[in-house]
Amino acid sequence: MTGSVGPALGDLRAGGLAARQGIRAALRTGGVLCLGGSAVLAAALPALWRYDQRAHRAEVVPESASDPAPEPAP
Repeated sequence: MTGSVGPALGDLRAGGLAARQGIRAALRTGGVLCLGGSAVLAAALPALWRYDQRAHRAEVVPESASDPAPEPAP
């Protein structure tokens, strides 16, 4: 739903603002909203800053999974 509704709402916001105040105002506010949204997400989800893929790789792919698969019987 986000993938289909989000861009349409962004287009509506940008088009409406560009029609009233010009393209530069639409671009500026879009950039400010993007930076603000990123800051809000970063503050709301601090675990993303501490995430380390190396620490979780062993949990997802055990060492035995890297061994070659046995040959099928004839």
